[in-house]
Amino acid sequence: MKLYKVFESIDVDQSRSITLEEFFDHFNLDFTPFAENCFKQMDVDKGMGNNLSLDFPEFFVGIWNYCTMNHDFLVKFAFDLFDHDGSGNIDKHEVHQMLAMVFGKRKPNKQVKNLLEKMDKDKSGEVSLEEWRDMNRRAQSLLMPAHDLQMKLRERVCGRVYWEHATRARLNKMGKKDLIEHFFYLRTGQKLDRKAVAESAVMQKQGIVSLDVPVGIDVHEGAHEEDNKVRVLEPGTKVIVYEERPDAKTSDMWFLIAPDKREWVKSEFIKLDATWLKHHALIQRRLDREQQIKEQQKKITEENTQKLLKLQQNWVEARDPKTKRKYWYNVNSNETTWKNPFKNLQKQIKQAKADGIVIEDL
Repeated sequence: MKLYKVFESIDVDQSRSITLEEFFDHFNLDFTPFAENCFKQMDVDKGMGNNLSLDFPEFFVGIWNYCTMNHDFLVKFAFDLFDHDGSGNIDKHEVHQMLAMVFGKRKPNKQVKNLLEKMDKDKSGEVSLEEWRDMNRRAQSLLMPAHDLQMKLRERVCGRVYWEHATRARLNKMGKKDLIEHFFYLRTGQKLDRKAVAESAVMQKQGIVSLDVPVGIDVHEGAHEEDNKVRVLEPGTKVIVYEERPDAKTSDMWFLIAPDKREWVKSEFIKLDATWLKHHALIQRRLDREQQIKEQQKKITEENTQKLLKLQQNWVEARDPKTKRKYWYNVNSNETTWKNPFKNLQKQIKQAKADGIVIEDL
């Protein structure tokens, strides 16, 4: 199966699951919030201890689901990406996150407010799916990240023509059914509740205090500017984000960085850069590989040491009385040789010790 071969080529560590870094590396995708959230949508077993990794069934269904979506499907899919709490509506906080995904940066509060007012026709303070559909008819750039990602995946998995035929086949056989929701039901016997899955997952993000803040940033006891300041984080400090929360009075986003102490920082000062995570993962893979090589070298050295001991029991060094040259003879076969039978093994063992390979005394 072609998709299984693609899965194997992505799974570079042969763990039988694909990590976020492996997925982005293979398809040469930019680390955007939108693409990362699409990956998370495919990962339906977050609550089972498999955060941000896809096994083959998840990969197969996720790719098939995304690459066979027509425009109407993509509109609903994008809405679900922004509707993190599964309420069926997008609130002010989620609109803020939507703009960050679409435009790649945080927009000023005034623009968030203006966009929300244009979408929110019934003035409920939230955007429904129908209001979202209507806004997409007037501002098609909102779906640009979804179309761009789909185009890249189609081209790099099976090809554009294949997916055009598959899209028509999906509509004829499955109608408007969400394949990921159908897969989740077949796998668990339960209806997919994305809110419950997200809440049961431990979604931690790694980041770093922006180097553009020369004096450091304040850490507060709560997710509000007026809450007590408890310490200062220097530029370049690495942090783990455990929770995101908007300020109740403004649309400013805050990150929880110390759950036990309830310490919060403003999100605008934290760089959540997936390329930094990618770099960290590459370093870890390199260290793991170096450790694997060292263990292999140790095993080979131990085997060579055993071979040397055995040779030393069978071969004895002597000197020719006429020429004074060294030679070796085998005590079992009486075979003789001018060539040192220990030389190659002794050289390899010596080099291994010089490389720091430590073996037990035999």
